[in-house]
Amino acid sequence: MAEEKQTFIFAGDTEVGQRLSTLLIQGGFLPASDLNDADVVLTYHENQSKLEDIYFGSPGLLSDTKEGVILVDLSPTTPVFAQELNALALVNDRQALDAPLVVRDMVAQDAFALSSNLMIVAGGASDSYDAVYPMLRAIADRVLFMGKSGSGQASKVALTLYNAAAVIGLIEADSFHGLSGKLFDAEDLLEEALSANYIAPVHAAFLDALRNRSYKGTYTVEMMMGELAAALSAADDKDMIFPQAEAGFHLLELLAVVGGSSLSPAALTLVFGSEEKAREFGLDWSRAEEVYEHHHDDECCGGHDDPDHECCGRHDHHHHEEDEYLNDDYPNDFMGFSSN
Repeated sequence: MAEEKQTFIFAGDTEVGQRLSTLLIQGGFLPASDLNDADVVLTYHENQSKLEDIYFGSPGLLSDTKEGVILVDLSPTTPVFAQELNALALVNDRQALDAPLVVRDMVAQDAFALSSNLMIVAGGASDSYDAVYPMLRAIADRVLFMGKSGSGQASKVALTLYNAAAVIGLIEADSFHGLSGKLFDAEDLLEEALSANYIAPVHAAFLDALRNRSYKGTYTVEMMMGELAAALSAADDKDMIFPQAEAGFHLLELLAVVGGSSLSPAALTLVFGSEEKAREFGLDWSRAEEVYEHHHDDECCGGHDDPDHECCGRHDHHHHEEDEYLNDDYPNDFMGFSSN
């Protein structure tokens, strides 16, 4: 007699949930009718504060699921959060696994629809991992067990830092190519760089999106911000500062402020382009001017009339570090702004 497969239910981002649920159903798993019937509850949200509401709110997954349920968090968050969730789950007779998703090709039109485009790095108790491995394998072609609770999220942070640096580097290189008057053949350079393994194939797809001005996809600027926010928060937990990642986050933040949060990360190239080109994709730079100039007036120059003060007369930066759209929980609650 065939072993009965586990039932599942998804909580969090509905668009991602629909795609992952489809993969699970295709893998032979049955969706549960409600939380109390599910053997496994999978969660995904790019915003940690909203993820906390899902788990710790009322109703919440730590109290409104059946005892013994396995809670699998696919979100980008911090090792500390994963460890705290695991401890609270055990106290409440549940099991928790941190199993963040890694998207290989972030500019794919439907990035979460194919298991071949997804990887999972998991941390937690080995018996919990073994119990849900077939389900994770239905979602992602590559599933790696990294060790104890928090190790999945720690691995995700490392991959996020690497990927963000590579992607922003590609955008800057592509922008320089255009501004240089196209003094070199980008296609020839890309071909040679790929053959020399200097650029990964997945990043070649990102370059294609830049050249084709393809900025639509299900993996969005908002999601990449969530991943970088988690990485920065994890670094902060260890009293570390990553200037490159923080700069990348603020570039994404700027793109979101002007209306690009739902575009793919390839749209970040528009930050380096003309206002006219940005308008073609629904971006409004006046929104950034209003936000940053208003905040600069209130926080930087509003308390004195000295034009030679270092705050008013000796620099021209925009104080992105203290954008009023970010609340005091930055970077954990990075989506304190509205891009609408």
